[in-house]
Amino acid sequence: MNRSMKRAAVLLTVLGVSCLPGTAIADPGAGQVMIFGNSNQLAGGDIFNAGHDNIVGSGDGTNAAPGLGVTLPPAEKVVAIRTGFDTVHLLSHTGNATFAEDLPFQWTSVVTFSEHSTATYQGRDADYNIDVSLDARGNPQASCEPTTARGRCTIEFTDGLVVTMG
Repeated sequence: MNRSMKRAAVLLTVLGVSCLPGTAIADPGAGQVMIFGNSNQLAGGDIFNAGHDNIVGSGDGTNAAPGLGVTLPPAEKVVAIRTGFDTVHLLSHTGNATFAEDLPFQWTSVVTFSEHSTATYQGRDADYNIDVSLDARGNPQASCEPTTARGRCTIEFTDGLVVTMG
């Protein structure tokens, strides 16, 4: 009976230690990766802040845009573009910003840029002209203008600069 108690204590200790939160690192070539825990986690250049609201993306130079929680190179800035009650399609853009082609109803896309950039999105009720740039101190700024009275744009600063269309 004493031996069974010792084995049970060892088993419970091993299970308890394995359930502690920690940092997980995964090989991006390993296929589907499942990570359990509630700490900062790194998987193939992507940073996840598990258990908290966060836009997750890649900071490794691929086409995926970095999320708001990812540290960027000093010259790049981030603006989140969100759709409200409209679905929009990118008609044209200028500059080096990473504007998404299509944004469905109530969707958020992260735009990175390091120079003045513009985009025109076509929605159901209006077109939206978006302008992103840097102020004199290098902080991101944005403007959004709908082309009709039915269109609506808001700009707010929550966890970062957020532009909402529709």
